[in-house]
Amino acid sequence: MGLRIIYGRAGSGKSKFIYDDINKKITAREKNKIYIITPEQFSFTAEKKLMENRKAIINAEVITFDRMAYRVLSETDCIHNNITKCGKSMLIYSILQKEKNHLRLLNKSDENIDLCIRTISEFKKNKILISDLKKEIDNINDEYLKIKLNDMILIYEKFEYSIQNKYIDETDLLAKLENNIDKTDIFKNSLIYIDEFVGFTKQELSIIKKLLNMANNLTITACTDNLDLNTNPDLDIFYPNKKTINKILNLTKENEKIETINLDKIYRFKNQELLFIENNFFNKKTKKYENNINNINLFLAKNKYSEIENIAKEIINLIKNK
Repeated sequence: MGLRIIYGRAGSGKSKFIYDDINKKITAREKNKIYIITPEQFSFTAEKKLMENRKAIINAEVITFDRMAYRVLSETDCIHNNITKCGKSMLIYSILQKEKNHLRLLNKSDENIDLCIRTISEFKKNKILISDLKKEIDNINDEYLKIKLNDMILIYEKFEYSIQNKYIDETDLLAKLENNIDKTDIFKNSLIYIDEFVGFTKQELSIIKKLLNMANNLTITACTDNLDLNTNPDLDIFYPNKKTINKILNLTKENEKIETINLDKIYRFKNQELLFIENNFFNKKTKKYENNINNINLFLAKNKYSEIENIAKEIINLIKNK
């Protein structure tokens, strides 16, 4: 068991580092199964990068937390039918209708249905149980907030009772994954790489903690200039990422091996103007670019439509003149 943190500014080659590392391990014919965990929106790009090494297809796999949940739940026979967003809206509407005499603020309007769905999702992502809300409600002095929270507790309770042992709410997937991941050998003695995340929910952090105990090694990338948390949050653009890494470090045991690798060279930006902006855009000390600007143009658009039209024209011109 071990933790490795790869960090550096934007364009420093953090993702390239882990794919190069995977290629080395596959070339060396290591038998450990390799998993790359990414957010859903980056999974296609990750699979494409993995496909560049054909040998990687056999022993390495791109996976998201949701896919991981379905894999584990299917092995442990804990999977149920998913409740869709439309299904949740219908169920919340039904609860608001049936409980209208007990609700003081929330009614069955479209805005309140969306509010209830979003709020319940946030409760679950942050592992806030109905019992936690009931404990805290007596400590609230704001009468309006107390009434609203009482309404939400009632709706949350009825919602959970209605789907219990029948359906899986998508926000329950990770909670079920956390409870069942120990029952399978899927991730035992594996090599796990976590890439492209900005932050993690409490549910995701709990799963990462279990993966740290199961995997041979876990590597995580972070977009930050350093790992020092003793900076001003208002002035440090990388502060949220540093806080995320600090949370990961708090999951490790005292005797756990931790390795940090700093990538301090920038490779992504092909011209000096973009490199200058990356270094100075969020810098509290103003610095002027002294050279001629050849690669950056500003366009003042009347609205988003004229902005998109201008970009489309620019793309066409660039293609024609290529």
